[in-house]
Amino acid sequence: MAELNISATDLSNEINISRNALNLCRSGKAKMIKFETIAELCKGLYVQPDYFFKEK
Repeated sequence: MAELNISATDLSNEINISRNALNLCRSGKAKMIKFETIAELCKGLYVQPDYFFKEK
């Protein structure tokens, strides 16, 4: 999000996901994430799904 200079609110509005759900994903506290949510995040952030599963 920082690289794209987009706020959590703007991203959640753009991809139609609640800000609360987005914050849970960002914090790593989400227990389960739907494939549809991952797909929307990928579209909004211009990344492939494997981006979220790489070890850093």
